[in-house]
Amino acid sequence: MTPLIRTALTPKAALSDSEKRTLAELPRLELTTRSVLSFPARFEAYLNDHFGFRRECIQAFNYLQVRWLRRSPEEQVVLGRDGWLFYTGCRSIEDHRGLISLTPEELTKARLVLENRRDWLADQGIRYLFVVAPSKHSIYPEFLPDFLGRQRGRTRFDQFLAYMGRESDFQVLDLRQILRSKKGDERLYLLSDTHWNPRGAYWAYTEIMRVFNQWFPEAEPLERSRLIETSADVPGGDLAQMLDLRGLFGEAYPFLRPQKPCAVKKTEAVDLEAARRSIPIVPGESAGFARGCERSRLRAVAFRDSFLVSLEDFLAEHFAQIDFVWTHFDRSLVEKYIAVAKPDVIFEEVVERSFMEVLATPDLDVEALLSERFSLSDWPVLKYEGGVLPGLRTFGDVLIAGRPEGLDVVSRGGDPQLWLPPASLDEGRSSIMRIILTAPADTVFQVFYHTAGRPYHCEEQSIRRPVRRGLNEMYIEIPRAACAAGVRLDPGAVPGTYTLHGFDWRTRSDSHRM
Repeated sequence: MTPLIRTALTPKAALSDSEKRTLAELPRLELTTRSVLSFPARFEAYLNDHFGFRRECIQAFNYLQVRWLRRSPEEQVVLGRDGWLFYTGCRSIEDHRGLISLTPEELTKARLVLENRRDWLADQGIRYLFVVAPSKHSIYPEFLPDFLGRQRGRTRFDQFLAYMGRESDFQVLDLRQILRSKKGDERLYLLSDTHWNPRGAYWAYTEIMRVFNQWFPEAEPLERSRLIETSADVPGGDLAQMLDLRGLFGEAYPFLRPQKPCAVKKTEAVDLEAARRSIPIVPGESAGFARGCERSRLRAVAFRDSFLVSLEDFLAEHFAQIDFVWTHFDRSLVEKYIAVAKPDVIFEEVVERSFMEVLATPDLDVEALLSERFSLSDWPVLKYEGGVLPGLRTFGDVLIAGRPEGLDVVSRGGDPQLWLPPASLDEGRSSIMRIILTAPADTVFQVFYHTAGRPYHCEEQSIRRPVRRGLNEMYIEIPRAACAAGVRLDPGAVPGTYTLHGFDWRTRSDSHRM
C-alpha cells in the first residue's frame, strides 16, 4: 500500500527534468461519450507518470544498468570510456560516422541562407559571423566506445565546409582545429555533459575574437594570464541528468573569469516579451539579456544556443553593449535590433549537430533568396532586352527570330540549344541570371556551363528548372567555378516556340570576405 499512499500524498510535478518532458495531468471526467471512453487511458498515463516512488525506482534501475551492467538505459546517452558520456540524439552519432549525406539542394539552400544574411547586413554596414560549436565526439572521438568510433565517411559539417570552399567566399568559423590542438594540454569538455567547459570556451572565444580583430583592430582577446581560474566539485551535467544519476557522475568544474571585469548588466535593446509573441524564443529569463563595457565603442547582437553561455563573460568585455538572444537568426527580430541597437556585428552560434536544421528549413523559399541576391548584384555580365543578341549561336533543329518583345526560338526537335557569347565573369565569384521565358508546354529549362577542369557540357555541370506552359520568371545561380565562355541555355525539351523576353546576368561589384 505504500506506493499508493505516496501517490496520494505527494505533490504532483508538472515537468520531468531527466526526461525533458511534460508529465501527464490528472484527467477530468465529463459526462460525454468521448470523455468516458478515453478516461481509462488518460488516467493510466497520469498514474504511470506519478505513482509513488516512481523516480526512486527509475534511479535504482538506471544505477543497476550503468554501474553493474555497463550499459545506458537511455537511448540518447551512450557510455564512453573512462567515465565519458556522449549524446546520441539528433542523429549525432550517425553524423559523426559519416552515414548522413547532404544533397546538392540542401547544400545550396544552406549556402544561400548564409550569403544572403551576410550581404543584406553588409549593405547596412554590419558584419555577420556564423560560428559552429563542435559536438563533443568531434573533439574527443577516442573516448567513444569501439562500436561507435569507426567512421565510414565525412560528417555533414565536413561536407558543408568542402562545398563552401568550392562555391562560396563565405567563411564559416570552424572551431575544431583550435580545440583539437589544445585538448592535449587540458580537458576542454565536460565528462557528463554535452558542452565544453570554460577552458574549451576560452579557446573558442579566442578564435571568434581573431575574426573580430580583422574587422575591428581594437578587439583583441583577453590573454589567459588575465583570467582567474578556480575549481569546484559539481553534480553531473545534462547527460547525467538524462540518466537521473547526477550524483554518480559528479566532476570538477573549472571556472574562468576576467581578473578585473569591466562589463556590467545593460538594459536590453529589444523588448523580447513583445517579440516572443511572433518569434520562437526560449521562454524564461534566459531568453535574452545585455551586458557591456564602457571602454568599448562596438555594439553586437549574438544569436546563440547553450554553448555560448560559457563565453558570455569573455565576449562582454569587448562591446559597449552586446545583446545575447537565445534563438537563431530571425530577420524580423534582426530588423528590430538594427533599428534600436545599431550593432556593428551580428553573429550566430549553433552546435554542430543542429547547424543544418538551422540553415536548411524545409519551407525555405530558394527563389525568393535568389531574387534578393539578384537585386543586390549590380555588375552586368550579359543582358538581353529584345531583338537579336550579337554572338548568340544555336544548335539542334532551331530557328530564331528577334523581335522587340523578345527572341523567338522555334524548336522542331526536343533539344534546342542557345550558346551564349563569351562574357566578362570574374573567376571565383558566383553570379545570377534572371530569365523571363514563355514556354509552349510544361517542360524543363536547363543551363550548362564549362569549368577549368571540365571544359565541356555534362549533366554534372548543369542547372535544371521546371517551367510551365506560358510565362515564367526564374533565377538561376551560376557557380563561381564556371567559365563564362562556355554557357549554354536549353529553353525546353519539347518542340514548339519559346520566347525569351528578358535575360539579365549579373554579379556583385564588391566582395564580403572575412
